Amino acid sequence: MLLKRYTGNLLLLILLFLLLAFFFLGDVFIPKAIDFSDYPMLHSVFVVFLGLFLESIPFLFLGAIASSVIQLFISEEIIQRMIPKRPLTAIFAAIAAALIIPVCECAIIPVVRRLIQKGVPVHAGVVLLVTAPILNVIVFGSTYYAFQNNPSILYGRIILCVLTAIIAGLFIHSYIQHKRCGERGQAGTGTRA
Repeated sequence: MLLKRYTGNLLLLILLFLLLAFFFLGDVFIPKAIDFSDYPMLHSVFVVFLGLFLESIPFLFLGAIASSVIQLFISEEIIQRMIPKRPLTAIFAAIAAALIIPVCECAIIPVVRRLIQKGVPVHAGVVLLVTAPILNVIVFGSTYYAFQNNPSILYGRIILCVLTAIIAGLFIHSYIQHKRCGERGQAGTGTRA
């Protein structure tokens, strides 16, 4: 049984390694086997993959470091004091926190996961998940730089992000409240029987 479990993990690891080797080294070895002259788009797949992969690695490390810092140095009591009790206020606090957390889409996931484990309400975590990759100061500055001649794109992006986050946060909060009320109702009818 134990050997079977490790065999499956080993096969998955080998498959992952082969997939990464294909994308990292496919640009070098596959042209020798396949003539790319008929398929120029296939050659660009490797270049685009490598570019995206290498560009995202620093942000993944940043997210892992931020998650570790939260785990080691921020206690649950501090988080409980910082997060407002009212749902709408907690949503706006999460939006404000998103302005100062300099992480991308992939790096915010371990940060939010760690914050939820420390006691941040799920609806505030979802808001942080939606807003941090768009509203942080680094992305704000790069969007401003990219669209200097058309500031409506910058402001539209911010407004849409905030509105989407508020709607998502309220939806998640109401869903969790509805689910809790349903569980209480079932528990109440179960004890009477």
